[in-house]
Amino acid sequence: MERYFKCIQMLLAGDDKSQAKPIVPGFAIMALCCLVAETLQSFYEGGIHPSESPSACDYQTTGKCVREPSTARTLKEFLKNSCHFDKDFKNSEICGDFSQGVRNALLHEAETRKGWLIEKTRPVGKILNGKHGKYVLNRTNFHVALMAEFEDYLTKLMDPANRH
Repeated sequence: MERYFKCIQMLLAGDDKSQAKPIVPGFAIMALCCLVAETLQSFYEGGIHPSESPSACDYQTTGKCVREPSTARTLKEFLKNSCHFDKDFKNSEICGDFSQGVRNALLHEAETRKGWLIEKTRPVGKILNGKHGKYVLNRTNFHVALMAEFEDYLTKLMDPANRH
């Protein structure tokens, strides 16, 4: 995990708009943050179960997948269950919108979609503001919350009561 956090921290440190050719690392930061969040949730769940592999899907008579893809579900569970994210990602709709409009869009199309904006400092004091079709995501605060979640995870690993 350290290799991802160091890259994110370097991108955060290099975000200086006063340069002649400034870098704008918000998309790269959020793509890496999504990867870390999904990995942490996978650790919490004990890894991917064979019955939940991407190819495993139950179909109704309509031919549509009944089960949500595991990556979307994994990220939604992480956002919903983390005390560092649950205040901003307070319901399944917001978590799902984030999964589609940020995570999937960045990793598959190198852009956000469905009205998501990634900002360095807005909204102030929050990770997220807005509603469906018009969200503003503070990538700096997202990263801070992710670091706090990771520190909590390390603390849990070191606790002898959690050893089986």
